[in-house]
Amino acid sequence: MSSGKPKKLLAFCASLLLLFSCISEEESQRSFIFDQIDRIRITASDTVFLKGDETAKVKLFATYFDKNGQRLDLSLDIAPEVWVDGKFRKDGLLDTSKEGLFRLTAKLGNLESNPLNLSVVDIDTTTFLTRLEVDFSDSTRSNFAIAGKSRISFEVNALDYRGKRVPRPANIYLNGKEIQDPDRVLIEETGLIQVIAKWGDYESEALEIFSRPPFEKEEVTELPVIFHVVHNGEAIGNPKNRSAEDIYEELRKTNLRMRNQMPSPYVQSVNAQDAEIEFYPALIHENGERLAEPGIHRIQTEIRDFDYINEVTRAFMMEHIWDPNQYVNVFIMEIASGFSFAYFPTLRDPQFPDRDPGPLTYPYASVVSTRGFGTYVLAHELGHFLSLNHVFSEALVRPCADADSDLIGDTEHYVNIPENVQGWFRRKCDGTKFFSTNYMDYHAGPKNSFTLGQVQRMNFVLENAFYLPTRRNNARLSRFEKGPLDLTIQPVR
Repeated sequence: MSSGKPKKLLAFCASLLLLFSCISEEESQRSFIFDQIDRIRITASDTVFLKGDETAKVKLFATYFDKNGQRLDLSLDIAPEVWVDGKFRKDGLLDTSKEGLFRLTAKLGNLESNPLNLSVVDIDTTTFLTRLEVDFSDSTRSNFAIAGKSRISFEVNALDYRGKRVPRPANIYLNGKEIQDPDRVLIEETGLIQVIAKWGDYESEALEIFSRPPFEKEEVTELPVIFHVVHNGEAIGNPKNRSAEDIYEELRKTNLRMRNQMPSPYVQSVNAQDAEIEFYPALIHENGERLAEPGIHRIQTEIRDFDYINEVTRAFMMEHIWDPNQYVNVFIMEIASGFSFAYFPTLRDPQFPDRDPGPLTYPYASVVSTRGFGTYVLAHELGHFLSLNHVFSEALVRPCADADSDLIGDTEHYVNIPENVQGWFRRKCDGTKFFSTNYMDYHAGPKNSFTLGQVQRMNFVLENAFYLPTRRNNARLSRFEKGPLDLTIQPVR
């Protein structure tokens, strides 16, 4: 027995040493973490509470940041002190026995968090609302409409004392006229339309819609197109030397897209409009002979380093482009980067509309890469060809504070940065998310709409640009000439 006691004593002492060692290590780790924390940010699940006889627990969420503003992922559970109106609240409870406004902060040593404003209110929760809103239930969220064509769906959001949605049977009015069903409401008037919701004594702010008459013209504009199929000797039918059947099918789909007739299982813009523009295969070669394959000119070359910004590419296009007053030129070629691209048109000077533009110094054409063939890309590039820009702007070039990138009011504009692109949704400068449907967007989406404003722009170009196979340009007496290639004129992809 006596020999066992020292062993037990030694074991007990060892256990104490191990315990103190663990405590010391944890305290050391805690001290190290505390030294890293430079800022505390708090949020709460609720900031508005109902008046009552009891206290309410404020559920806080704390986030910690280092001196570089980087968020710290803490391995230890750290609970900051809770202070309400300058008084320490050990239990973190809020006195709800009386109405009022309260200021809550969290403290950790000498660090103090951002303040949270809390309120205790005495209301009838069955009738009280902080706000009544009327909004679009259509995910494209456009404030523009086409009279007699656009159908827009609306929804009402009633927000309770906590700012959370609650069901309320509100009525919706368009320019003072009550609508019975908020789904797919036909917009019949032109001009400014104000939409409001009413429930009891509550009335929402007006949701404004700008409605315009539809675009109409006497006849569809038909433009002859020549596809320059550039290859390195691959057999016809190879992706680098597309068959006539593939090209005609692509042209058929592009015409459907231009005419707003392409079947799509997804929602369109409420501003989607028929451009009344179609393209057809040219029948006659530039040398006057009949084309063996209508609309197709095959070019075999040894060049293999074509790219978007390559001088070789532009010089090659300039060499092979046909008279743009007689043909819409489209090149189908292997582009190393995979990008398709196009050049913008040359518009007439409104003061001297009939002045001869002189020799053409850039390859006014569209290019569809072999990787872009078979998608919406041809419609996108022909949009550029007819002066449409992208519906987004680049952050470094044109931030939110600047004008809309395409200068067309009815396209939804956003800045092209990763946080603004969320699947098929985009985020506008005001923070609103919308479902992107426009052909002139880059990123993922159904790509099924040209808006009324875009259609008006393209048709304006048909009437007012040089180097297009229109009646006005075909009537010019001067012959088409090529000038020296001007590399300062840049295409857009």
